[in-house]
Amino acid sequence: PEIVLALHDLTSQTEHEEALAGLSAVDLLTGLANRQAFVDRVSEIATARDAQELLVAFLDLDNFKTINDALGHDQGDLVLQTIAQRLSHAIGDDGLVSRFGGDEFVVATAQTPGTGCDKVVERLAAAFVDPVALNGKQFKITVSIGVTVTDDRSQMHPDSVLKAADIAMYEAKRRGKARVEIYDESLENRAAARLEIESDLRRAIEENEFVLVFQPIMDVVTGRAIGSEALVRWQHPERGMVPPNDFIPIAEETGLIVPLGAWVLEAAVAQTAAWNEQGLTRRALGVSVNLSGLQLGDPNLEHRTHAVLSRYGFDPAKLTLEVTESTLMTDGDGAMAILERLRDLGVRIAIDDFGTGYSSLAYLKRLPARALKIDKAFIDGLGTNAEDTALVTGIIGLASALDLELVAEGVEMETQLRELRRLGCEYSQGYFHSRPL
Repeated sequence: PEIVLALHDLTSQTEHEEALAGLSAVDLLTGLANRQAFVDRVSEIATARDAQELLVAFLDLDNFKTINDALGHDQGDLVLQTIAQRLSHAIGDDGLVSRFGGDEFVVATAQTPGTGCDKVVERLAAAFVDPVALNGKQFKITVSIGVTVTDDRSQMHPDSVLKAADIAMYEAKRRGKARVEIYDESLENRAAARLEIESDLRRAIEENEFVLVFQPIMDVVTGRAIGSEALVRWQHPERGMVPPNDFIPIAEETGLIVPLGAWVLEAAVAQTAAWNEQGLTRRALGVSVNLSGLQLGDPNLEHRTHAVLSRYGFDPAKLTLEVTESTLMTDGDGAMAILERLRDLGVRIAIDDFGTGYSSLAYLKRLPARALKIDKAFIDGLGTNAEDTALVTGIIGLASALDLELVAEGVEMETQLRELRRLGCEYSQGYFHSRPL
């Protein structure tokens, strides 16, 4: 309304047109320049009389959706306005700060060729040092930044430099967020390859191109298998067997881990149930299946798990769902609630990669877990490295005090197994016993 009234007060059509043109280049929420203003500024730099170096930085706030969901969009808008003011102050008259919508900001500066990006990056990072006050509390806001720098006028097309900075920003997200990445051609090639894998991955889920392998979990004392961990592999029709590290992170990023994880759960239970019907072992075998953070956020997880157990008549106590410490720390309360409901189904919960995360002992006490899995990083030095041996001894004592079962992962030598047996660890898993089969 204020804008409309101001326009009506203009005394000439020329002033009216100039005002509308100015507004068209402004983001109304933050007062920053918008995408069109960015395009115009890059075009100016590309056609300037003097040779200049163009720096473009693409900034995307980390986990901004969490603020909107938890505190409301009005508080989210306050964050955007605060960050906009800080970025404007940090860059000043040396460049253009624009908002492209959502939580995306783009900076464009012209500088002397050979200047590089260190000084601009430092100034941008300084805008995120202090927390933002929301509802009387202080919130630390972090950002992922992608930067591209060029002095080649032929490369100074707005779409080209924006694409390069965007690719670098997504690399910063992929590598853990709250960091800066500088664009180079290898990032673009990697992004293209990842896009191809994502497309193939969607097709693979529809066409059932995945297979499971199982790594036995052994009783340390008797040497008998008590179950196995189910691990997914991708049998690509052209690439052959695709390693998990090449597709699991992409499945996580795209949300495809949810349907993929549902397939793994059903296939693992179905196979183990079939083995148990054949009576291969004196006692029924159990199976362990990994859960990601996204799966824990799936509202259908509890129902799907119950349906799979019922469909195959599988004893819930023989199904172990493994979650990592880092997953639990990402969404503590939400993860706790779903794990408690899964436990109420009779399913066992195990904390995977124990010792590599940051969970406190008080937090561990609250978890509805029945087992801990000691990470391979500690088992590697067991019996030969005093620190690793001390840590494993402490973890075994902790598990015993909390009445938790313990599985040592990554056992590769008989000396490690003997040490685990001496220290009182119950179960082990690793290449010494068997590779995944």
